[in-house]
Amino acid sequence: MNSQVRHHCNQIAKEYKMNELQRSEEFAAYQKAVTGSERARHTYNRRMDTIRDLADGFTGKRILDIGCGFGFRTLGIAERGATRIIGIDMDKYRIQEASIFARAKEVDNVEFRMMDAAALEFEAEYFDVVIADEMIHHLEDLPAVVSEMHRVLAFGGIAVISDHNRQSLPSEMMRKIYFGKEKERVFTPKEVKGYLSKADFKNITHKHIIFTIPFSRAPRIVLKINYTFESLIEKMPVLRTQCGVYVIRGIKDRPSTTDTAAHP
Repeated sequence: MNSQVRHHCNQIAKEYKMNELQRSEEFAAYQKAVTGSERARHTYNRRMDTIRDLADGFTGKRILDIGCGFGFRTLGIAERGATRIIGIDMDKYRIQEASIFARAKEVDNVEFRMMDAAALEFEAEYFDVVIADEMIHHLEDLPAVVSEMHRVLAFGGIAVISDHNRQSLPSEMMRKIYFGKEKERVFTPKEVKGYLSKADFKNITHKHIIFTIPFSRAPRIVLKINYTFESLIEKMPVLRTQCGVYVIRGIKDRPSTTDTAAHP
């Protein structure tokens, strides 16, 4: 584990090194939050791996990343085999930074656009996978966004939604102490699954991942113990609800013959 972490750290240092003049302070702060510590990288990789698994892989697919921010996740997916990925965000400044980031990394199968997730500017059945990771707590109308996700997905396409788990006491403690985000709306897995069902998604499943210890930094030995317990907790039906992140997927099925006959 330690050698892998060091190797990944070295890769991050090389891959994400950019001219300081090209980066805003906010971009640099976000970059540090995502890759600046061992636990941050562990959390990022766990989320990416779980999203990839629930999406049945990224290779050869057209993917939409809703709430892309500075594009870290978007580029990570692009580099994991997506045929094409489009990242959207309502923040024009972040879209500009994400585009600069993509050019600096010479990733050419990615595009960034400023767009409202509740009114997507894409034709129906265009994407194979639509992802909304760590962003739904910013939304004013989650049902409208879920409906749009369903519309732009091809039949058999997969929607993946992940966010903070407000039922996790350790995670909520850390959020309030270090981030002060009491005003954000954090949905429960049951609520999100309900919205997916109402939008006519099928085969809805979810996972709880990442058991958060309420400390901003911790010694490596503490982190190793945390990771060991984390893998056990994620498998235990009662305790896994205390993991800090949930990841949910729904599949867009073809209309049944009964539906087609009722709505010619």
